[in-house]
Formats: sequence, C-alpha cells, structure tokens
Amino acid sequence: MLRFMGGIMLPVAAGSSSGRFGIMPLMQFGLPSARLASVLVALTLAACGSAPSNGSSSASSPSVSASAQPQATTLPAVPAPVAVSVDSAATAVLVMDLLLPRCTPTGRAACPPTIPAVNALIKKAHDARTLVVYTRVNNGTFVSDLLTPQASDITLDTLGPDKFIGTNLADQLKQKKISTLVASGTASNGAVLTTGAEAAFQGYTVVVPEDTISGDTPFNTFLTEYQLLQFPANPDNKPLADKAVTLSRSDLISFK
Repeated sequence: MLRFMGGIMLPVAAGSSSGRFGIMPLMQFGLPSARLASVLVALTLAACGSAPSNGSSSASSPSVSASAQPQATTLPAVPAPVAVSVDSAATAVLVMDLLLPRCTPTGRAACPPTIPAVNALIKKAHDARTLVVYTRVNNGTFVSDLLTPQASDITLDTLGPDKFIGTNLADQLKQKKISTLVASGTASNGAVLTTGAEAAFQGYTVVVPEDTISGDTPFNTFLTEYQLLQFPANPDNKPLADKAVTLSRSDLISFK
C-alpha cells in the first residue's frame, strides 16, 4: 500500500489506515530539512530493496565508534527518457500550476527554466489539435512567458495537487474520449506525482516529459521520476506502457 507523505509517495503497511492515499507532511514530526532528506532516502531505498544491511546478528556486529563516518549509499538509477508517438485525438496535455509567485527565480528556481520546453510541448499539441488542460490552484495567475490558453483549451481551477480531486477533470476527459495524458508542470513531487500516479491507477497511459517538471530540490524531482515508474510498475520505462507512466522529454514526444 502507498501513502503520500509530504508530497512523496511512500509504502505503508497493508493494515494502515487512510486508504490508498493519504496526505501527512513529514515535517509535522519536527524533522529538520537535512534529517528529512535522510529519512526520505532511507525509505526510498527500503522500498526498492537497496537499503544497506546492518549485519547478520548483533553478536557478530563490530562495535561502532562515535567518530565513525556514515556509510555511503547509492541511489537507484532512473532510466533515460524515451521517444513516444501519441494519438493526437485521444491525448490531453496537462500544464499544471505554472503560477506566480511560485514559478519564479525567487520562488521555485527550477521552474522558470522549464517554460521553454512546456511552451514547445503546448505548441506541438495545438498544431496537432490536441486538447491542452491548464490547471491553477486557488485561481492563481499564470507566469507571463507561458503560452496563453486558446479557446479550445480547458482552464481548470483546483484546490490541491491531485487534479482529479474536487474537479470535473475525469468527466471532461471521458467526454472527449481521452486515453493518454502528458503531464507537465510543478511541483514534481506534488501535482505531477499525485496526478500522474492517479491517472495511471484510473487506467490512463501517462507520459511525463522530464524537462517540463520542477521541484524545490533536484532530489524531489529524482524521487518523483523513480516512484512514477514503480507504481504502477514500468521500471524499465517501456514506451507508452498501458495504465502506467513513461518518462520522456518534450523533444521526444510527437503527435500523430
């Protein structure tokens, strides 16, 4: 079972409460940022079976001095982005929460550099007459250098990171017979992670172009990409895996 904690999707015991998803910020436990990052790394490695061993038994384990250095840990690799060709009539591009003041150099600094790739993706979608869905939280203001929505696009006001919750997104996608979603925007470990995973669980084929997403730290985006390939499983990043997520890049996506 999985639980979203602090914007991160983590495994929890099968008997835990909260259903499939739950929101429980890790910071509520009073963990400082450095300690929080260590906890997230440890939990991620435990989820993928890469956690370091503590030894065979306490009796045979050597004593550890207070000055001993912590063991280095190798993070799991994320597969390279792959080329995909999507059906223009059955695809929707999600452009999520590229808003002021979040997507600015003084807000989320990694966000503004993604705008050119997002705009290139939007332009390709418009040229192919593919549906584009812009989302904004609390009726926010889009950044000025983002391509503005066209009359054929949808602008969706939302309350949180999962764009299926509290909106008619699912109904609109069903009406337009959409089966594939291309998810872009920010935050990587917020809207992209929750909406992308939920879409796959609902039966959509999901594509996430990695150059169009951003988080507060590179680790947040790395962990998002890794986890999106695990739940539902597509660990080898097979292109357009059914009811799963594929990692791609804006210049590797074509519309047919």
